[in-house]
Amino acid sequence: MDPADSTAMFHALQKQGLIVQQHAQGIFELREEIKELCAEMRRLAIAVQPRTPEQPAKLPAIPPSNPMGAWQFREPQQPPPERFGGEPERCKAFLLQCDFVFRQQPLTYPTDERRIGYVMGLLKGKALDWATAVWSGGSFPPSYMVFTEEIRKVFQHASSDQEPSQQLIALRQGLRSAADHSIDFRTIAAATHWNNSALADLFRASLNGALQDELAHQEPIREFDALVRAAIRLDNRYRLRRTERPVPPGQPYPRRVPASLTVENQDGVIEPMDISRAGVKISPEERRRRRETGACFYCGEERESS
Repeated sequence: MDPADSTAMFHALQKQGLIVQQHAQGIFELREEIKELCAEMRRLAIAVQPRTPEQPAKLPAIPPSNPMGAWQFREPQQPPPERFGGEPERCKAFLLQCDFVFRQQPLTYPTDERRIGYVMGLLKGKALDWATAVWSGGSFPPSYMVFTEEIRKVFQHASSDQEPSQQLIALRQGLRSAADHSIDFRTIAAATHWNNSALADLFRASLNGALQDELAHQEPIREFDALVRAAIRLDNRYRLRRTERPVPPGQPYPRRVPASLTVENQDGVIEPMDISRAGVKISPEERRRRRETGACFYCGEERESS
């Protein structure tokens, strides 16, 4: 080999060795920097580690039945219905209140099993005894709809054999207040198909005679709600007057004496008729005294001189 070529090759190899050495030094420095970076990342991870468990606590609880629904809204909380003991008059209202709870909280009661369990928890007395017997007998209803149908079949009986329309026709105020009477009237009327005018006529006929007389002195009221308000207003006014000036028991209102009900006696004197419904019997001596003194034939008080 030519000495000149050997020298050139030697210098080339020497140059390549320097380059390799520089690359090795660079790789070493990079490794050191990576080690320092990893150490810094570990320190940062340790510094933020106490905050990590708090993050899930800020999230709302997610029910397993419907995770997405819990993120969107919270169900309104409804007070539970009063416990049902098998009273026929309360059966319909009790089931209605339960249905309202289920409509307001569909995520809480999504299945028939949960709804049946909710209703079972509100039973007592005869109703609970019945449900226990059905459960023990192995013939428990398979669905909530069938369960409520069985409850209605056992406990929801009409308080009367009459249809609502017949009950409404037969309903009378008696000695109750017009306000109490109107509540019963509206409750029964809600189950009928009477129109507004028919309800007004039936309500007027259901009032006691004295209140009907007072309404007769006013302009005719054809609208049902307006008639109810007028009857309650008159009734309250007369009951207030009754506390101030008591009237005989069984007569809720002071009767008006129509001016046209008069008769001429054997002496030619015009005097009021003795109406039996006034409830006052006057002896002949008292009648003579009232006629001679000019006193009122009904109350016995002397009339004021004009």
